[in-house]
This record gives sequence, C-alpha cells and structure tokens, in this order.
Amino acid sequence: MQRQSVFIVDDHTRVQVQLANWLNREEGLVVVGMSANAPETLKQILESRPDIVVIDVAAHGRGDLRLLHSLRDKLPHANVVVLTAFADTALEKELRDLGVHRTLPKELPSADLVKTLTAL
Repeated sequence: MQRQSVFIVDDHTRVQVQLANWLNREEGLVVVGMSANAPETLKQILESRPDIVVIDVAAHGRGDLRLLHSLRDKLPHANVVVLTAFADTALEKELRDLGVHRTLPKELPSADLVKTLTAL
C-alpha cells in the first residue's frame, strides 16, 4: 500500500507534533513536513509536494487564504483539508472556491481526522 504524504500547517508547534504523531502511526499516511511560518510555508509545501495539506486557517489570518489560492494554482493535485475553530457559511464557501476539499472542526477527534485523511 502506497502511503499518502501529508504536510501540516499550524502556528502551534505542539499541535503540529501531536498531529504528526497520530498521522504517522497510520499505515497509509506519512507526514513529510510541518510549518508555522507563513512566508516559508508555500516554499516548503512546493518542495515536498504532498498529497494532502492540512491547514489551520486561523494560523496566519488572511495569509491562509492567499496560501490556499497559491496551492490551488501551483499544486492542484493536493487534497487540502482545513481545520477551523469556527464554522461560518461564508468562510466555507470561500474555502470551497479556493479548492479546499474538506473543512473540519479543530475539535474533531483524532480518529475521525485520520479516517477522513485516509479516505482522500
């Protein structure tokens, strides 16, 4: 079974590490990078060319939306999954328009997140 590569974007290192630990335990997933620094994030993602990008949209404010736009244009094959602490219909529409494949609540249990990612 080929493992899907995952890149994590979150401004909290602890969250990055915890999420990476959960995902790396899964047979079908492998974390290939993590970033909290918006200016370097796109470069790192393009270098690692992951199958899946998991991004906390609150991590960089409006910069996240610019990042999503760039990902849609420069890495169209990547499945983008957004974690968010708030559900807003207008934001969800904007995220879909930017090519986001799934929008999930940050409080989603790790097992459910893993299940969602492995299904992509």
